[in-house]
Amino acid sequence: MRTSRQIRQTTQPLRSGLATLEAAVTLPLLLLLVFASIDMANVVYLKQSLNISAYEGATTASKPGGTATLARTRAQEVLTARNITGATIQITPTVVPTTSAGGMIIVTVRAPVNRVLVSPFHFFADDAQISSEVRMVRL
Repeated sequence: MRTSRQIRQTTQPLRSGLATLEAAVTLPLLLLLVFASIDMANVVYLKQSLNISAYEGATTASKPGGTATLARTRAQEVLTARNITGATIQITPTVVPTTSAGGMIIVTVRAPVNRVLVSPFHFFADDAQISSEVRMVRL
């Protein structure tokens, strides 16, 4: 009588190597996704901060008796409170207390993106800037 002998093959070392390969491929992608998400959240925060700053500056400049200096100070206060550095504030036209009512006041706030990025990857150009512009009619 002939008996067949089954040869048992172990797949354990193969599985271990496969898990290592999967980790080697997915871990960098996962880290890239995490850092990209953090950077994008920071960029959205920056954009919202610039929007709020420009709005507050325009509101201050458009009030009766408002000036460009008061508006710039108020816009900078908002940026300081939200830890935004390196921003520039532009107010056109130059607003003085005697500026006539009904004129359009434009407040533009710009800031470099690289000040809020935390990842070692460069998702944006080094000189990339975000700006926000608010237009209001002087009261």
